[in-house]
Amino acid sequence: MKRAWTFASASSGSIRQVMPYLRKCRALIHLDRADEAIETVMGLDLLGASPTEVRIAQLEILRTCGRREALALIQEPAPSSKSDFSLWLEQVLTRLTFYDLDGAEADLRTAPAIRTYERSRVCYVQGMLADLRWQVDDAITAFEHALSMHADDPGAHHHLARLYFLRGDAEQSQAHLTAMVRRCARRFGCVASPPTSPRI
Repeated sequence: MKRAWTFASASSGSIRQVMPYLRKCRALIHLDRADEAIETVMGLDLLGASPTEVRIAQLEILRTCGRREALALIQEPAPSSKSDFSLWLEQVLTRLTFYDLDGAEADLRTAPAIRTYERSRVCYVQGMLADLRWQVDDAITAFEHALSMHADDPGAHHHLARLYFLRGDAEQSQAHLTAMVRRCARRFGCVASPPTSPRI
């Protein structure tokens, strides 16, 4: 599941109010206590934090737990008239999670991406959409483009390792698998040994 780079990349100062609760919710999910996580995140409205940041957190946790309430939440009016990339991203990821592929495609046409990192995320989502539609070549192109703008992305390497394997290119698959392991190891302060070549 992909969530580490979503809400955590938001830049609003109010994230400091919401983030400790979001971390707690993520931990609860890993402990198989999804109901507690949802109860916690849905109570963030009382925190006095930015409604946009609260909505982003709620979407992430509901989506990660596979709760269709997330789809209902994205139909509600936006918390602010100001365009927010992190909120847009969570909404598209929610659509993809529940296979609303046409809705995700429509959202991609109005992506409020300005910064290079944001544009890389748009490419990443385009790759996810193409992947779900079994458009392997289009998915590879999108993920490679995402990496060209944001090279330190283990998620894109993960997708590319799998997609190249599906296409029968074991060498490219191995290269992206190695890159994924190294980047994950660096992120968590581990020493990584590159994976050995798969025996086919």
